[in-house]
Amino acid sequence: MSDEVVEGGVVGEDLEAAPVEEVEVTKQHTPVQSKIGTKEFNEALLKEFSEGSSVWRSSKALAEKMNVDVVELDNFLRAQQVLCCRPSKTEGVFMYALLKRLQATEQPAKPDPKVEAAMRPLVSEEDRYALASLHSAYIVLHAALDKYALKIHDKNPEAFTQLVQGKDKVEAGIVLLATKLKADVSKLPKV
Repeated sequence: MSDEVVEGGVVGEDLEAAPVEEVEVTKQHTPVQSKIGTKEFNEALLKEFSEGSSVWRSSKALAEKMNVDVVELDNFLRAQQVLCCRPSKTEGVFMYALLKRLQATEQPAKPDPKVEAAMRPLVSEEDRYALASLHSAYIVLHAALDKYALKIHDKNPEAFTQLVQGKDKVEAGIVLLATKLKADVSKLPKV
């Protein structure tokens, strides 16, 4: 055995001259315990999806933050019913969001009233005839009540009351129908 002084320390013995021992090693695979799917992991994942201003999370960023394998996390997230998935702009990366949070942020766009007024639907020929006929019937009923109201009331007050109420209901019906059809009633004769 020769001890040599080498820069930085002493070398114990020459390795080439040392006897070789055969040691038997039994191979055992240590089971890999993934924390994906555990209660603590699920709670942390839910907290991560529920907090923050952005609704979408990438699987890569989640895997780095939670210290798990990206592929295994991706497979786990795709199997979840409460999450939805979409591809990211980066190839091979997927974004995930909590469904209830995504639905809460999506609100129907309110249409511009100016645009809606300009988009007035065309009134069909049949609708125009129906509206004009009802307006004509209203004019005739109004004129008859103007001329014969007292005589009708003298003969039967109940009939008079029903006719006046009917005239008001026909007028209301014409207004509602014209509003629904967005029809131009300015050209109809005034009462």
